[in-house]
Amino acid sequence: MKLLKYIPLLLLVFTFSLLNAQDENVKDPKAKVILDKLAAKNKAFSTVTINFSYNLSNKDQNINETQKGVIRVKGSKYKIKLDNFEIISDGNTKWMYMKEVNEVQIENAVSEDEEASFLNPSDIFTMHEKDHKYKYKGKDKVGNQTYDVIKLFPENASDKPYHTIILYIDDSNQLHEAEIMAKDGNKYTYRLEKVIPNLEMKDSYFIFDTSIADDVIDLR
Repeated sequence: MKLLKYIPLLLLVFTFSLLNAQDENVKDPKAKVILDKLAAKNKAFSTVTINFSYNLSNKDQNINETQKGVIRVKGSKYKIKLDNFEIISDGNTKWMYMKEVNEVQIENAVSEDEEASFLNPSDIFTMHEKDHKYKYKGKDKVGNQTYDVIKLFPENASDKPYHTIILYIDDSNQLHEAEIMAKDGNKYTYRLEKVIPNLEMKDSYFIFDTSIADDVIDLR
């Protein structure tokens, strides 16, 4: 499921608003200023809830799919909810629940594949921006709103399933949209429709009750 592979990247691109752009190899001072403003606004969040829309497109394969979801994050814990799918992690264990078949798969929170491709969101709020280079591309007007546009490129591109991330940042210094360009020709667009910081979230919210599933597959 390609969606499962790239949903965590929404957390990755949102994290650029939680971290300072401190990489000494950053060449573009304009991009650094904007990322630092994002950090100043958001890095103090204790929790964050993101209502988002997601679009997968591939012109060559005639693919154009859209759906909505919610991501909630508290430290190393997270829950991703879509119409028929949930991913929950308490920082140690990850549950992937497929509602249509009432099946849950259980894995360790961080797998070797995720560590290699940097797609696991459990450590996303502590990552360092040195893994990406960034370039300010100017302003772009979408509807009545004008956004600053920053392109990011992984330093070790051979280790990543994507080659470019494009961020759209609004005048309030908040991330509005992210486009992820995958090496297989797919384009993943995430629009952050609402970002709500510092809501109270109990730790138990990030634990899945396996008793509700008809089929439990433990892959640990």
